[in-house]
Amino acid sequence: MANFAVTAVPRADSVRPSSGLTRTRLWGLPAGWWFVAPALAIIFVFFLAPIGASVALSFTDFDIYALADYAIVVASDAEKGGTWAGATETLKAKWVPVFVLDHPAMPEGNRLLLQKGGLRFPHPFPEHPSQLQAWLAAQAAQVKPEPFQPKLF
Repeated sequence: MANFAVTAVPRADSVRPSSGLTRTRLWGLPAGWWFVAPALAIIFVFFLAPIGASVALSFTDFDIYALADYAIVVASDAEKGGTWAGATETLKAKWVPVFVLDHPAMPEGNRLLLQKGGLRFPHPFPEHPSQLQAWLAAQAAQVKPEPFQPKLF
């Protein structure tokens, strides 16, 4: 008898990849997509979050104060910080009346803002909270806002 060996060779179209993920589909998409999609969504959100914040901060002070009836400063550093800058700019431009919280332990910035023309907002408030709007209107009547026409270009 003759010695011989038999070897079975599969056809190329019947060979499956070892992971099987390329042929598995969930809701019409390859299964691997469901691992990548959340990562892409997170990257997209964290890419757009700083852009959205910069757009929100791009509003000028005039845009913000034009929407307000009053400005109330609770605490401000002296000669530095955003609260100081916004309050002094508003006092100078007279867009809206600026109220400054007045109490014994107030920061130095509050004292300086009162000297620059800010209106006193007593703490604690002497009347019932329901009277706050009327009280602010009566106090603000002391200061007349100056008309302001912003430049277009």
